Amino acid sequence: MPGAQHLSDSADLIKMLRAQLDQNKVVGAICAAPAVILAHHNLIPGRQATCYPAGKFMAKIDKSWKVCSERHWQSGLEKK
Repeated sequence: MPGAQHLSDSADLIKMLRAQLDQNKVVGAICAAPAVILAHHNLIPGRQATCYPAGKFMAKIDKSWKVCSERHWQSGLEKK
């Protein structure tokens, strides 16, 4: 995912994310970002995260972390 990788390479973004987490604030990340950004920079441990369940993304996330990969929402509507 080139977009997520570019964001992961941004030192300014990583600094902002660490500041948010240090203040116990919520950080949002979608699609590949939890694996490509948050996991890569070790920003998930001790927190809950949701990641797109593709194998290439889930493989980047440490198995001891609390990660939900089930599909709960689709197109803004709750999955039945």
